[in-house]
Amino acid sequence: MTNKQDQKAAEVSEEDIALRMMEREELGLRLLLLKYGGKVKSFLRWKYGGQLDREDREDLLYQAAFRAWKYIDSFDDAKGSLGAWFVGIAQNVTIDFLKRERLPVGVVDYDPPEHVDETEMDPERRRLFEDLDRVIEQLPRMQQLVAKEDLRSGGEADGPALAKNLGTSANAVRVARSKGRATIAENLKKLGHNLGGDA
Repeated sequence: MTNKQDQKAAEVSEEDIALRMMEREELGLRLLLLKYGGKVKSFLRWKYGGQLDREDREDLLYQAAFRAWKYIDSFDDAKGSLGAWFVGIAQNVTIDFLKRERLPVGVVDYDPPEHVDETEMDPERRRLFEDLDRVIEQLPRMQQLVAKEDLRSGGEADGPALAKNLGTSANAVRVARSKGRATIAENLKKLGHNLGGDA
C-alpha cells in the first residue's frame, strides 16, 4: 500500500465505501481495507499483544474483511462509524480464533495506553514497528511472550501476574525480559535503527 493509496482512501467517505460494498463492488472492499486495515491491525496488536503474531493479525484482518463484505447489509451508520463496525467485527473474529485455538481471550488485565494508528504514522516510525514485530517473532517463545506483554502494557508487564498466566516463575519472566530486550536492541541496531542510549 502506497502513501498515495492511503491518501485516496482517506478522502473517500464512509458512506461511499459502505454503498460500494452493498452494491457488491470490490472497490468498496479494497477501500475498506486501505482506510481501516492499519487501524484494525493496530487495535489487534494493542488488545491481544502476545497472543497474536503479525501473521495472525494479517489473517484475522482478511477474515474480518470477508465477514464485513458478507454482512455489509447489517451496517447501520446510526449506531456508529464504519471503522468502529469493522473493528468490532475484527474483535469478534479474533475471539472466535482464540477460542478455537484454546487460548485465553486475555492474558493479563491492564489499563493499556491508547493504541497507535499505524495509518497515521510517519514511514520511518512505521518501519520501526514492522521491524520490531519481525525481531520479536524471532525470539524464543518465552522471551517473545514477555516482550509482547511488555509492549501491550506500555512499559513493563506485572511480572508475578504474567508468570502466573504463563505457568512459570517471576524469575523466569525477569530473565526472559532481560535476554529478550538485549536481543531486540541488538537486532534493531543491525537493521539501522538508532534507539539512543548507546554508551
